[in-house]
Amino acid sequence: MKDVSFAYNEEEGPLILTNVTCKLTLSSRIGIVGANGAGKSTLLNLICGELTPSPGPDGAQRGEVSRHRNLRLAYIAQQHMYHLAEFMNSTPYPGRSASKRAMTRRCSDG
Repeated sequence: MKDVSFAYNEEEGPLILTNVTCKLTLSSRIGIVGANGAGKSTLLNLICGELTPSPGPDGAQRGEVSRHRNLRLAYIAQQHMYHLAEFMNSTPYPGRSASKRAMTRRCSDG
C-alpha cells in the first residue's frame, strides 16, 4: 500500500486515512491497535480489497494497493456474522448444513 487516502463520502466527508503507506510481506504477522474510529477496520478493508482508495480532487486515483497472488489473510471483522455466512459457503470444511446433507445421504444409501 502506497500513499493511500480514503473517505467514506468522497465529496463531503473527511478523510479517514491520509497518505498511508505500509508494506506487508508473505511472512508478516501483524496486529492493528488504536482508538475507536482511528481507521483500523478501514485499513484492513483496504488491504483485503473490500474498499478501494478514494480518488484525488481531480478524480485521478490516489495511491495504490497491491497484493501478492499468494497472499493469505485471516481476520475477524467487526460485523463477523456477515463474513461467517460467506465463510461457510466458501470453506472446504463441511458446515452444519453440509454435514446434515452428508448424514442424510449416508442414511438413505445404507
